[in-house]
Amino acid sequence: MKRSITLVALLSPTAAFAHSGHSDGGLLTGILHPITGLDHMAAMVAVGLWAALMGGKAMWRLPLAFMAAMVVGALIAVMGLALGGVEVVIASSVLIMGVVLASKLSLPTKVGALMVMVFAIFHGYAHGAEMPTSSMALVYFVGFVAATGMLHTMGALLGTWLIRLKLDKWVFRVTGGVMALFGGSLLLG
Repeated sequence: MKRSITLVALLSPTAAFAHSGHSDGGLLTGILHPITGLDHMAAMVAVGLWAALMGGKAMWRLPLAFMAAMVVGALIAVMGLALGGVEVVIASSVLIMGVVLASKLSLPTKVGALMVMVFAIFHGYAHGAEMPTSSMALVYFVGFVAATGMLHTMGALLGTWLIRLKLDKWVFRVTGGVMALFGGSLLLG
């Protein structure tokens, strides 16, 4: 079922930068928001990849820190509080995470978690701000948190697999470079 939803979302003509207009206003809308926005998807998969690169406690701390801060950001939006520069920070997060992956940056886990938390507040704010008014907030939140967890897990599993196959040296550099270029194009666009 998850594969079908992901496949439909990726093949739909609105897959790029589709952040609103999802159908049900609840769980499905929450799930689709992170996976149909290429900027969100890139950053969330990158967190998983970086967690795999860092290994150890980072494997679970980075994704959990991201998801917790993302919920805080969504709550800020739902409460109607203003947060400036949301799209710029989201685009910057893609650029920076690309550089992190390309350089295979290793930081202390707490520092890495803090970095992804800053990005996550802005990603979460976008999710909360774009929640349809017809949504039941809790169901919508469950959807985007579950999708985010899935994207982090996919990145972590892929990263772990690449490391085991000893393909991480060039794949992370290429992936990070492409991601950094994508983030840069979002900033310029």
